[in-house]
Amino acid sequence: MKAYLQLTFILLLFLTVVPSNADAITGNRLLEQCLNGENKTSPTYANTEGFCRGYIIGTVESSEGEIGCLPSSVTRNQLVLVVKKSLKENPQQLHNHAVGLILNALIKSFPCKKTEPETK
Repeated sequence: MKAYLQLTFILLLFLTVVPSNADAITGNRLLEQCLNGENKTSPTYANTEGFCRGYIIGTVESSEGEIGCLPSSVTRNQLVLVVKKSLKENPQQLHNHAVGLILNALIKSFPCKKTEPETK
């Protein structure tokens, strides 16, 4: 329960902090890069796809231990697909900081199983 509360606090912190500079990566920018990276015929395909995947995987790897219940068998590609899907399906959140949106998407997609208290 303590880990869940810590995770909730961290998530709320990321979602409520307003980017302090114009270069902060928001969900809008991340989704734009991810969508551009889906066009393999674009001359910028490698750059935009690399940015999208790198930002998502970098966030996950730097947040290790904060995303409590990722299965050990989850692949990097699966994590990227989950985040892209969440960004596309939640346009009302895209103005928020991308790190918080990534963590939120993964926490919702891979929730921790609640353990039942032992009864005697």
